[in-house]
Amino acid sequence: MDKICSKANRHFLMGVSIVAIILCHITQFVGTYKGIRTFIGGEFFFSSAAIGVDIFFFLSLVGLGFSFEKSNLINFYWRRIKRIFPVYVTFLFVALFWFYQDVSSYDRIVLFLQQISGISALKFVLERIEWYVPSLLILYALYPLAFLLVKRVYNNRRMEILFLFVSILAAYPLSKLFVNLFAMRLPLYYLAILTYFYIRNGESEKTASIFLIAVACSFFVQNQLISYACIIPLFLFVLNRYIVIINETRIGRAFSWVGKYTLEIYLAQVIATKYFIRLIPSDNIIVITIIVFAMTSVIAFLFNMVQRMLDSIGSQKNAKN
Repeated sequence: MDKICSKANRHFLMGVSIVAIILCHITQFVGTYKGIRTFIGGEFFFSSAAIGVDIFFFLSLVGLGFSFEKSNLINFYWRRIKRIFPVYVTFLFVALFWFYQDVSSYDRIVLFLQQISGISALKFVLERIEWYVPSLLILYALYPLAFLLVKRVYNNRRMEILFLFVSILAAYPLSKLFVNLFAMRLPLYYLAILTYFYIRNGESEKTASIFLIAVACSFFVQNQLISYACIIPLFLFVLNRYIVIINETRIGRAFSWVGKYTLEIYLAQVIATKYFIRLIPSDNIIVITIIVFAMTSVIAFLFNMVQRMLDSIGSQKNAKN
């Protein structure tokens, strides 16, 4: 798994994943708002592209392990806050004050607090702008605890398998508390953290057996999200054995560049798909796709400008001190 989880290849796969997520959301909202079908087979292709979320979560959590062990707890959380909050707060202000104008100021404040605190990832929340970032915030908050827990079972194959079974079974009751898209991926989170320990110690090949057991478990679960969560690690393991230096190609460099700004692009596509598709006058899926990608690019660029501006202000303050 060392090749897949290298920084360059991780960015490439994250770039591919975010493009797949955009395609998935285009299909979803075109059907919701316009009642039209995509080309034959397109629905299956685009819907299956939702596994991009699994790939993104897995690679993110593996990479998070390196960051966690290189810094203390305060710095770990501070780096996550600096990366997420400036762009996310900007996104929330745009969404709440542009697309929720018919909602009272009190309700908009409640929505804002729910999203920024991670509460929107909870099942009982009736209205949420999007589920992913609140889920990510909860995942980051709990990561140190999960890291230490998985560290205790690492390299004990019986305990590793037992924890895999527990993570699969625990996903069901957890889905009563959190949104399904977050809770049902619990086995993936566990396998990603476990993979980090094997990569760190140069033993990534040893993950094959636990990944195979996870795939075997996928045939017995009755939930597609859990099945994907069990299959994706082995898929990445196999890909790791055959991956080439993809960043030397133009398309490789393009996807890698996209992968560096997945947060900005994800939030930009939420606006472009969830809120703007209904306003596009055309019913042609190709035209809609081109417009959505163009709009996503522009909005993501603006979000990135906000991030860079705040980073620049922070650097100037540190230089003065």
